[in-house]
Amino acid sequence: MFLQHRRKGKVAKLVNAAGYRTRGGVIWHDSQVYRLLTDPSAKGIYYFNRMRQLEKSWQTVPKPENEWGKVECQPIISEVMWNQVNQIIEDHTKSWKRPGRSPVHLFGSLAHCACGEKMYVRAGSPKYVCRKCCNKIPIVDLEAIFHQEMKSFFAQPKRIAKHLQEASRNLVKKSAVLDTHKREIQKVREEMHQTHQLYLQKQISGDGFHELYAPAEERLNQLQTELPKLEAEVDFMRVNKLSADDILHEANSLYDKWPEMPLETKRKIAESLVEKIVIGDGEIDINFSSIPSSGELCKNQQGLIALLAFTQRQIHASRAHIPLNRNRRKSIPTVIKTLGDYIQAKRYENGLHPYQVAGKMGIETALILAWESGTRTPDEKQWQMLSDLLSFDSGVDFPKPHRGRLLGLIQSKR
Repeated sequence: MFLQHRRKGKVAKLVNAAGYRTRGGVIWHDSQVYRLLTDPSAKGIYYFNRMRQLEKSWQTVPKPENEWGKVECQPIISEVMWNQVNQIIEDHTKSWKRPGRSPVHLFGSLAHCACGEKMYVRAGSPKYVCRKCCNKIPIVDLEAIFHQEMKSFFAQPKRIAKHLQEASRNLVKKSAVLDTHKREIQKVREEMHQTHQLYLQKQISGDGFHELYAPAEERLNQLQTELPKLEAEVDFMRVNKLSADDILHEANSLYDKWPEMPLETKRKIAESLVEKIVIGDGEIDINFSSIPSSGELCKNQQGLIALLAFTQRQIHASRAHIPLNRNRRKSIPTVIKTLGDYIQAKRYENGLHPYQVAGKMGIETALILAWESGTRTPDEKQWQMLSDLLSFDSGVDFPKPHRGRLLGLIQSKR
């Protein structure tokens, strides 16, 4: 649930809505969800004897890690999933910002501008826009590029076989690194044990023991911190190892079904697959996640993601075929000649965008633009609403349908 929504508060609300309560019979809060998500017993390791009470006080402080007790227990989730959840929590902590709302659009949380800022879709706008440098790309074009690049990447069997071989070599290398890491941990532990024995046999002093033991303990802690990350990567690569035929079949199936998929399903696949999409002036870079979130996907799609994640981490796509401004905005009229010119001039005078006028009138934005371009004219009811909203000048009458010109304005000019 947390991997899907990535919000502790959202998880607490969903659990409460389902009728579940804590052991004390009270509703869930984000702090309680946080404690459960970060509890290592979920992955099969229970720590005890971690805190001690201060003298003449009820306050407790953590003990040194070497004094902790550890017992293996029955895991309820895989270690890979536990590490992934806690990586998300750690990223939230580093940012020092409260997570925003869940994205509405397909790439709402993934689209980044080449200048480094995120790109958002404003209300009523059909484009992702960078607020810093005004870089834009239409929503439909970005999705079409993403869809086509996935097809192009997986359409060649020889290319797939080559990447699978590379993925196998990466698995062998990563496994070797993991084995070396474990041997190094064992070596440091043996050195620490020997130093401790020398101290017990009084062959070294207390100062000498501290000088030798403290650096070794620090190094051991660093090695143990890195160990779960290496194990998670190796486990993920082993679980998602598939044949070229399986991946080709799943790629074609995903490509064919993509247009009919609901937006929520598309977003789950995109968030599982992609870390971020960097949009520049002439090209788009699609960066893939190192350990994708694939709990909602089938095994073949997990293999598809694993292939991308551990072989080719980035795809470059051109956006040269997309016009930078496919629908050029009509320039502000300096001489009022038509009904559209007058409507546009009054709209600018009131400081309103087309979508704002459309929203106030309860009609489509495209209809406002059609009036301004002269391809359509408002009816009498719409004209009255426009007149009240934009404060038309006195003497400007409703245009007669058979002539289609701003008769009142022309007569007033005479």
